[in-house]
Amino acid sequence: MTIHVPAPQPVPIIDLDPVAAEVRKAVRMLDRLRPDTPPVLSRSYWVSGPLDLDALRAAWQLVLDRHAALHPAPQTVDGVPVSSPGPHPDSFAVHGHEAAPTAPTAPADLGTGPLAQLTVYPVTVRHHRVVLRAHLAVADPTSMSALAADLSTAYREAAAIAPVRAATLPPTPAPDAGVLATAGEVAFDWRPDLGRAVRDLALREGTTVDTVLLSACHVVLARHREDDDGPIAVAEDLRQPGQQHVVGPLTTLSPVDGRVGDAQTFRAYLRCMARRRHDVRRHRPPPLRWLVRAGDPDLGGGPRATVLAVAVPAPLRLAGTEVLALPSPVRALPVDLLLTVEPTIGTLAGTLASPADRIGRRWIMGFLRQLRTLLTVALRDPDLPLAELPLEDAAHRAATLHAADATAVPTPRPVTELIHRCRDRFPDAVAVRGETGNLTYAELTAEASALAAWLTAQVPVAGRPVALRLPMGPALVRASLAVLYAGGHITWLDPADAGDRVQTLLGDLSPAVLLLGDAATGEPLAEWFRIARGGLVLTTGSEPLPPASPPTPSPAAPTSAAYVAFTAGSTGRPKGVVQTHAALAQFALWLGRTAQLRPGSRVAQWAAITHDPALCEVFAALTSGATLVPVPQRVRVHPERFVHWLDREGITMVQTVPSFARELVGVIEKDGRVPDRLAHLFLIGEALAAGVANRLRQALTGVRLWNLYGPTETVAASVYEIVAPVHGERVPIGRSIPGRQVLVVDGRGRHCPAGVPGEIVVRSRYAGPAYLPVGAGAGPDDASFRPLPGLPPAADPAAGCYRTGDLGRRRLDGELEYLGRRDHQVKLAGHRLELAAVQEGLAEHPHVIDCAVAPVTDPDGLVSRLVAFVALRAGVELSVVVPELRGLLRRRHGPVSHRTSFVPLDRIPRNPAGKVDRARLPDPRTVADDPGRAGSAGRPRRTEEEHG
Repeated sequence: MTIHVPAPQPVPIIDLDPVAAEVRKAVRMLDRLRPDTPPVLSRSYWVSGPLDLDALRAAWQLVLDRHAALHPAPQTVDGVPVSSPGPHPDSFAVHGHEAAPTAPTAPADLGTGPLAQLTVYPVTVRHHRVVLRAHLAVADPTSMSALAADLSTAYREAAAIAPVRAATLPPTPAPDAGVLATAGEVAFDWRPDLGRAVRDLALREGTTVDTVLLSACHVVLARHREDDDGPIAVAEDLRQPGQQHVVGPLTTLSPVDGRVGDAQTFRAYLRCMARRRHDVRRHRPPPLRWLVRAGDPDLGGGPRATVLAVAVPAPLRLAGTEVLALPSPVRALPVDLLLTVEPTIGTLAGTLASPADRIGRRWIMGFLRQLRTLLTVALRDPDLPLAELPLEDAAHRAATLHAADATAVPTPRPVTELIHRCRDRFPDAVAVRGETGNLTYAELTAEASALAAWLTAQVPVAGRPVALRLPMGPALVRASLAVLYAGGHITWLDPADAGDRVQTLLGDLSPAVLLLGDAATGEPLAEWFRIARGGLVLTTGSEPLPPASPPTPSPAAPTSAAYVAFTAGSTGRPKGVVQTHAALAQFALWLGRTAQLRPGSRVAQWAAITHDPALCEVFAALTSGATLVPVPQRVRVHPERFVHWLDREGITMVQTVPSFARELVGVIEKDGRVPDRLAHLFLIGEALAAGVANRLRQALTGVRLWNLYGPTETVAASVYEIVAPVHGERVPIGRSIPGRQVLVVDGRGRHCPAGVPGEIVVRSRYAGPAYLPVGAGAGPDDASFRPLPGLPPAADPAAGCYRTGDLGRRRLDGELEYLGRRDHQVKLAGHRLELAAVQEGLAEHPHVIDCAVAPVTDPDGLVSRLVAFVALRAGVELSVVVPELRGLLRRRHGPVSHRTSFVPLDRIPRNPAGKVDRARLPDPRTVADDPGRAGSAGRPRRTEEEHG
């Protein structure tokens, strides 16, 4: 078949040779680095009507003939061509069905594979999906428009020569919604009056529509980052007038200074952005920058940069058919956000795209909603202060607050009554396992009642605290239940700790009695409490045997105190938090339901005895009829032994910190065996890195994974179940658990829009009004419990308020995200860093057992460098892993890697809650200069300093 197509109009020739070699070299590198996400541009269309496949094939061949850039490189021998370049034979394909519509095929080798490809997926006789793809080595977005326009012209001429012949193919099922909507691209079409307002402002200010949109985009992004250090790049077309139909990698990224600086209003910032764009156009970087940025690793935590392009893909028109442009899979972008604006007069339309594995469709939709809200107000009054421009309207804000409010829950019965119900239903079920013997529910309640009667005869404990210093096991559980029966409230102390911290806690608590085990009689701490504090000390072995029918204790009031837990003291002096019976019972019941605890379930008691999650897991088991199994001390921190112990004991639920979970998953990956009965794993106490979560999810098949967040002051706050791979660096902390409302507020106590960082605040009736008084009756600073008058009341009128001091944000998909503590954030080399995030990244290295990062400040108080303390696996030398650790830092945090020193320690000191004990770390200023002075935390062999 001969096709007569008018010759294209002559256009000025652009010589691609100067950049071709470097471009191809860069793309080969990208193919190797990201083989699963090849650097390919894609345009997808839905075609309805009779499609002539022969005419389409011939038209595509003609398009390829016109553009030499789309031909594979000629084969040469000693520099002499031995074959003439031409279109690749596989550049046109017809598939009987589309098995994976979102996985484009791409050339594995630029020398042999098709650089551009047209693929047809027949769905029915009259319905096809047509996909146009081109490699970034030879095309850019404008090139895709030129190819679509040329193909439309060629097909029109081809179809006019011969009758259209519909393909005779067996019908196949219609595509699902995934074909019509792609995760990486969202189209928008805003009302005409908004488009007119943008054009009017651009005209008044002597700038362009895209500059107005770029300015608005960055104002939103700057709010998300809480600073204005984020990069901006603008896609600039290197084509000159008359060259719009030239195909080639002729798009470059022009970096633009996006800092808000002194601009106070949107109009002032718009003028500043217009001047900056004018300046950078005079020094455009080469196209190679577009390609190199496409291979950057994911940094997580939101977009790295935004790029704005004005050219919109030309529509594909196939004569005799109706063609609908579909969202295209986004897999090869040099930035995290690509905003394309359609150059139309009547409206404001375009697309916002991102690689689906970086941000996701829901984030894009939320960002567009915020951009439109901000633009609507900024265009109405461009002289409003930037800080006053809203990202959410009143209705959306009210809906968000309502969705986060789970405070309205019924008041449960106290744990003492709930345990009695389990005794009545399962009297012979084992309540607590012990190394020397077990306690059934009937035995536990009987012995606890007898002990309560004996304890009351020794000292009145009703309404008073009792300190229990016993090892975890049946004796501690029995004694704790006895104190609750007697009307007192409990505090658990570590039997192995007799230092100043325990004396401080006892001094603040002023317990009615210090209850010890038999072996603790006469120990120094007990003598100090008896002599220096005038306190009463009793041992659990001095009470009589229980009577045959011990008395039934009186029920406790829901508002009466059940326990006092002390904070870890990582941000100062440990503070006592008094929690009620209602708080303990409500969370124990929620945890039991979430972990599906029932008779036959076995709960590992792993949390440190002084950490309040230990109380939670104990009473979650006992109020559900499950069996509590304390973890032996010889097993507790030994990952290999612990994994085998879980299997041997048939454990169904365990709580642990992410740093220990990382060691457990290493053992499971090595042995390939998951504990048979393990069903629920809760990660608590630390920020959970995405790498650890993904490894756990892959290794622990069949185990439900939960990321649980909450301060001691509210028992817990939010939870997130990990059911899919986590992208970025952080695992969300999820949504409010029942009884809480978790919010993110700014410095003025106002609700932060989605994506905007702020302080995490928990409103709940389980947030106490104050801390336990310290010292000689002096009250602590209770500013953390001040209410937030600027917010609407919670559904529960009795809900108190606790300001956690933690930084977080509500993601645009509605999930909460923990960003660390403000007092653990530093700014180094222009980058704002959360020390925990740096630690998590380094800990992903297979030779690193544990690590901690500390800042070093200069005389002016500014952070000048970081010191990374690392505990390495046996036999590993620091000099071997430092280049790889520095590479991890460089990929995640850029130039920070050159300002980091590495110090090896035998172990990283941690407090009872499992968090890094920074007070016991070596002085980072000292060890950075003298590695021999690391102190008792470890024995550093030498320090690896930064190098260029």
